[in-house]
Order: sequence, then structure tokens, then C-alpha cells
Amino acid sequence: MNNSRMRKFLYVLLHLLVFIVLCSCVSLLWLRDNFGDIGIDEIIFTLSAGVKGTSDELLSSYYKFVIPIMAFFVVFYALLNYVLHKFDLKYFLHFRIKNKNTTIRLKMSQLLVIVLIGSFSLGVYTANEKFGLFNYIKYSSQKSDFIEKNYVNPDGKVVFPDKKRNLIHIFMESGETTVMDKANGGLFDQNYVPELTQIAKDNIAFSQSDLLEGALVTPGSTWTTGGIFSQSNGIPIKRDIGNDALIKKHDFNHYFRTLKSTADILRENGYSNYFMCGSDVSFGGKNSLLTSHGKYKIYDYNTAIKDGLIDKDYFVWWGMEDQKLFEYAKEKIATISKNPGPFNFTMLTVDTHHVDGYKCSLCENRFDKQYANVYACSSKQISNFLNWIREQPFYENTTVVITGDHCSMDPNFFEEVSAKSTENFNDVQLNRKVYNAFINSAIDTQYMKNRKFTTLDFFPTILASVGAEIKGERLGLGTNLFSGKETLSEKYGYKYLYDELKKKSDFYEINLMLMQK
Repeated sequence: MNNSRMRKFLYVLLHLLVFIVLCSCVSLLWLRDNFGDIGIDEIIFTLSAGVKGTSDELLSSYYKFVIPIMAFFVVFYALLNYVLHKFDLKYFLHFRIKNKNTTIRLKMSQLLVIVLIGSFSLGVYTANEKFGLFNYIKYSSQKSDFIEKNYVNPDGKVVFPDKKRNLIHIFMESGETTVMDKANGGLFDQNYVPELTQIAKDNIAFSQSDLLEGALVTPGSTWTTGGIFSQSNGIPIKRDIGNDALIKKHDFNHYFRTLKSTADILRENGYSNYFMCGSDVSFGGKNSLLTSHGKYKIYDYNTAIKDGLIDKDYFVWWGMEDQKLFEYAKEKIATISKNPGPFNFTMLTVDTHHVDGYKCSLCENRFDKQYANVYACSSKQISNFLNWIREQPFYENTTVVITGDHCSMDPNFFEEVSAKSTENFNDVQLNRKVYNAFINSAIDTQYMKNRKFTTLDFFPTILASVGAEIKGERLGLGTNLFSGKETLSEKYGYKYLYDELKKKSDFYEINLMLMQK
């Protein structure tokens, strides 16, 4: 390749780099404005699955933000090039500073380099300031044996009674105790979820205090798939720098394939597993997770169309709203409950997903902010669904568990209360906690209040709630909260636990994730 061709090639490559880096920078600015407390690991995990199944509103917001900015840059650059060629100008900028023997000249290629460096610098700054990039790099370069020392393999540790109870587990999207009023352990002056508050009061709800403060969320558990995985396996999803899974589609049929999740253990003991959500289950790798562990029968937005619940061209929010989801769930549970053997029916709501949630026809305008009204509506719908379950003949032998999947990522609604956190380390807000309630549990406990615990502890706790004996009271990195046994959070403290979970773990990669070394 001669020098002329090489220069042309490098010039084209420079244009491509500028476009990619600038587009990435603008995308990070959109993430900054549309997502709350999320980390780099979550961004990488979600992007690796693609956008299939994403909310139309969220995609529309992204396109409306990114496309105009990129279009302006392309048009401006094209016009600038046209003017320079039209008038045969060699420099984009060329002038002499008065009273000084200095001339400033700037070619288009030099301008592109400046734009490239500026965009890259702004992107790195945003990624670090908002999403903790430097902390992510720092922790990924450090090794820890914490998981190796504290992980308990669930194999052989769970014993079920002869008469087995059904389990209905409702994952409430972005379900937080934060949205309760201060008198009940929340952070707001008004209680946006009065029905859920009463459910927690009337049943078993583990708390950090004498009020209703739920579980903290560990790194690797802060998004939906991570939240479901953590509560089902007692470990977070870790994706470290240098881990080749970063560049592969997350595939639970390949990675984590030997783990025994809640559904695996239930299936081994005669349970049938079912999962329902109102979105496309493939988003975020949920389909791979559910089919590789427990062999779930899956009902989602796509099966709702096949079953005639909604028309094929119906699509709102992430697929179909919770109003339709609960009706779908009633129909399927009524049929499932007539089958022989115990069942595990797990479902995931969606209306309270950020940004601002989905305001359906059932929602009232009681509060000034839409998200508050959506939370209030979701609280009422979950309560009504629970009342329906209580009226069914199978309820006597059924435990119902309600947990949030993670804390909300809404960038605005929680901004004021998050800023009031008295303790904050590594982008973790210690005053944001996930909701939990155990209804019609097989066992009771005196250890509900003043606990330190995370969503990892729900793994053995949920199994115990249907009457299973947990030998040693620990599974994965979780502790059975019914037992009162010391959790890892109580033993080590939150900061130490979080720091160690962020570090690289050879044991995790080789023995749990099953990566080749």
C-alpha cells in the first residue's frame, strides 16, 4: 500500500473512530439522564443481550436523544467539508494573532482528532462519575477468596417434608420499602404503597430495624436478571475485566450450568416450575436462565398472544401491562393447581419499571408524580391478586412470597431521598432497600427485626418458608433468615461484604461460573 492510499485509509479510519466514540459518549449521557444507581457491570450485561424485548418508550427516548445529536454532527461536518472544498481552503481554521508572530492553523483531520479526544474524555468522565468506571477497574484487578471461604453448596443441604407446599413468588419490579412513609420505615412523607405496607405488617417481613426496612442489594444483583439470579442462587452475577464472558452472549446453559437454584431444588423434590412476565422473556437473558435451571414452563408477552389474551399487534410499555398480567396469572394458576404434585409459580411485574412507570387505566391521580401513582396502583393490584389467591382451594397449602427484584433505577423520583443517605460507599445507597413479605409461611420466626441482610439471603429463606429444612441454615452466600443464624452481612459488615464481592474471584469463575482457565 503506497503512502497516498495509507493516508486515505487512516483518514477513513479516523472518521469511523470519531463517529463510534462520539455516539458512545452521547449514549452514556443518555444513560446518565435516564438511569439511577447502576454500575458498569450491569450496563455490559444488558447490552450484551441486545435490545430485543426492550420497552418501546425506553427505546424511543434513546433514539430521540441520540439521533438528533449525531445527525447534527454529521450534517455540520458535511457542510463544513463542502465549504472547504468549494472555496479550495486547506485549513478549517487559519488566523494570525495580533501583535504576535503566531499563526494558528487547523486542518480537518486535526479537528477530528480534537473531537475524538474530547468525546473520549467526556465519555470516560461520565462513565466514572455516574457509573463508577474506575472503581470497577480497580476491584476487577484485585483478587479475593471471600466467596471460596463462605460459599455453601446447596447439594444435599435441603430436606423437604413428605407433604409439600406450593410456592407462589411475586417479583415486584423495582419494589422498594423506600416508597413507604417514614413512620413505616420508608423515606417519603406519604405512603405510596399502603396495601403492601399492611401485607408486610400482617405477615412475616424481615427488616433492618423495628420498622419495615427490607433487604439491601449486593453488587451483581441490581438489575432484573441479576436480582432473580441472586435470590434463586444466593450469589451475584459477576462479570470482571479479563473475564471472557464479557464479550459473549450471556448463556446460562453454558455458564453456571452446575449450580442448584431454588427451581432446581424444587424440581428434584417433585415440583413443577412456572414463570410468567408481561414482557418478552428473552430480554436480559431471562429465557436462558429459566430454561437451564428448573426447566420452567414459561408464559410471557409472546405466549399471551398465542393464548389469545392480547392481539398480535398489542404492545404497551414492555409488552403488556400488569392489569392483563394478573388476569393471565389467575387463569394459569387455576389450571396448574389442579395438576398432581406441588407447583412453583413465579411471576414478574413490570408497571413500576423506570422511567416513571406505566400508568394503566386502573391508576388514580392521587399524587403529583406519575411514578408515585404507578407504585400506588401496583400496590393495590398485588393486594387484590393476593386476595384472589387466598380465596382459592389450594391456598391452605401454599406459601406466597413477595420480593422486589432490585431497587428502582429511576434517575429523578428517588434523587432527593437517595442524597440524604448517611452512609454511602462505592455508589451503594444504604437507605434504599428491597421489599419482602412471606405470606402463609410453613414456619414462623422471632428473628424478623433489626437484621442485617441482603437479597442473597432470600435463597435459603424462601425454601425454608415452604417447610424445607436447611442443614446448617446456609446456602450459597445466603442465610436462612427464619433461623436467626448470623448472616454474612452481620458477620462482616456491609462495606466489607460489598468490597469483597466486587473483587475478582478465581473460585467463582472456575467452580461456579465454570470458565476454563
